[in-house]
Amino acid sequence: MDTVDDFVEMIKKADPEMSRQMKSHYKKKFIGMREDETKQNLLYKMCLKMYEMEDDLNWYKENLKIVKEANAELKRQKI
Repeated sequence: MDTVDDFVEMIKKADPEMSRQMKSHYKKKFIGMREDETKQNLLYKMCLKMYEMEDDLNWYKENLKIVKEANAELKRQKI
């Protein structure tokens, strides 16, 4: 999947009510920003940073889940 599509999906998650017209608008704008760094706005840069950090964020989420499960087990064992 193209990074632009990923960016649009990130925005769609934040605004599930976003219209098809707005989705198309963002996609067109992001394609232009991807090609010309001088046109990148804050939203594009934020999406890019989130995209770059996605693996790290998933790793932290998974580790947090493991820690919570271990903590719950310790509480059950009253340790």
